[in-house]
Amino acid sequence: MGKKFFLLLFFLSGVAAWCGGAVNESEMNSVLASVNGEAISLKDVLTLTRQQEYLAYAAFSGDKLTAEIKRIRKKAVDELIDRKLLVAEYHKQSFRISGRDIEHEIDQTALRMGCRSRGEFRAKMAAENVDYELFRKELESRMIHIYMLQRLSAIEGTPTPKEVYEYFQAHKDELAVRESYELAMLKLDKNKAGFDAEASRISGILDNAPERFPELAVEFNSLGKDGRIGAVEPGKIRVEFAAVLKEPVEGKIYGPVTLDDGVAWIKLLKHNKAVDADFAGMQEKIMKILEKEKRDKALAVYIAELRQNAVLEYFF
Repeated sequence: MGKKFFLLLFFLSGVAAWCGGAVNESEMNSVLASVNGEAISLKDVLTLTRQQEYLAYAAFSGDKLTAEIKRIRKKAVDELIDRKLLVAEYHKQSFRISGRDIEHEIDQTALRMGCRSRGEFRAKMAAENVDYELFRKELESRMIHIYMLQRLSAIEGTPTPKEVYEYFQAHKDELAVRESYELAMLKLDKNKAGFDAEASRISGILDNAPERFPELAVEFNSLGKDGRIGAVEPGKIRVEFAAVLKEPVEGKIYGPVTLDDGVAWIKLLKHNKAVDADFAGMQEKIMKILEKEKRDKALAVYIAELRQNAVLEYFF
């Protein structure tokens, strides 16, 4: 199955776990907040936070990791609340996204996922136990959310060339490409039966057949896929990993690294070097940044008004 299709199915199915171990069914269904009586569960939140939580695991440990996970999930809860409020407000408007538009987007999604027909797309979804009607409902919700954001963008207008240049001058350092490590991780939890023997066996396999890293990552990780956790800046990586990455070599596997909850092997997929910002190559990016800033300001005011008239409850 292609990577994009896997990510789509993960997003829609809400089947999630994070690096600390699998989340059981009762935890997945626990309610974190409600909007006018409509619940937001941990299952809903994890569909948005999964990759961020893996990156957090690469940067933090102990109480700092717990605090970061809580921060990430709180932000996601607020985003879900805002989305629900926007969708509810949309339904008060006279404009409606047509069924034809939704069906067209489904077809485009199927094509992006490498499916040549709607039937093939639905068959793949069924094979992964993803409910088609749930997918369609979620897609419509996302289309509504995008429409409401575009409406706000149109109201705020387009940034001027002067605004673009002034932003570049004030944010050169932020616009520069920062040095980062693109990492994959294979983790063995210390509560795994036969932990020491398994750790020794994995090390032996990686020493003799390093190309099996993705296969082993799928076998042992709660991350799934091939263990990729994304890009992390050297100064933000957790100390255990920073210690073994002092001399970074692309493609090299480092470990086993002893952690408080097990051991891990880190593979450096790519070492991205720092690159200074260039105005000519940054204008389009700056335009998008400024458009987002204007939209976010307008959205914050709009959402604040909607929240004043909503019944919101947090349970964490």
